[in-house]
Amino acid sequence: MGDLYTAANEKEFLEYLPKETRFILRGLRQHTAVSSVSRENNRLYIVDRFGKDPLRVLALNEYDLTADGIRSGIDLYGNCDFVLTSNPNCRLSGAAQDAARSAGTGVLMWRQLLGAINSV
Repeated sequence: MGDLYTAANEKEFLEYLPKETRFILRGLRQHTAVSSVSRENNRLYIVDRFGKDPLRVLALNEYDLTADGIRSGIDLYGNCDFVLTSNPNCRLSGAAQDAARSAGTGVLMWRQLLGAINSV
């Protein structure tokens, strides 16, 4: 409901993006190694980089990120190179990290993702 009220107050229904989405898009687009960013769906971002293959980043906004949360996110939104814990207060379980690893991906916090964009 909060997003609906915000969109109504901003009078921008067609172009409205939640605050979390705007933060992720802005931060990724401002990275010096990123040429462009697009959204494949609500949670999956395609990060095009200069001279490197694109990265698929799945942003999950959980307080307690569990193995089931990782598996459900991948099932719902698609395979990814990295899972981003977009909630800065996220508590990441060891089981979630194991589930990500077994799915062929890794779980990163925001700062770690920005570093990985350069090194992967």
